[in-house]
Amino acid sequence: MEDKVRASNIYVERGYTYFMLGQYDWAIEEYDKALLMDTENMRAYAERGKAYEQLRQYDRAIEDYQMADAAGVADACGLTARPEAVATLAGVLRAAQADGGWWRGDP
Repeated sequence: MEDKVRASNIYVERGYTYFMLGQYDWAIEEYDKALLMDTENMRAYAERGKAYEQLRQYDRAIEDYQMADAAGVADACGLTARPEAVATLAGVLRAAQADGGWWRGDP
């Protein structure tokens, strides 16, 4: 079991590296691998949420942030109140998109 936990943490570190390089899809793949090895690796959920947020996949980001928050790791990952903020941003962007593109500067 200890080997799976260690492997999971390695995948999280690899994911974080991809995240820092702006390779969010690759980061998510690494976080997914981490969670396959250890479904209780809440840092993987928190970090994957950040990657989903960058890809504007807000619903998925919120789900991951809530998992991390429920386990009490949200503060450690700098995610305090982040699910609420992401949910608000997602709502604003959806409303703007439904309003015909004014948010892009289109006439």
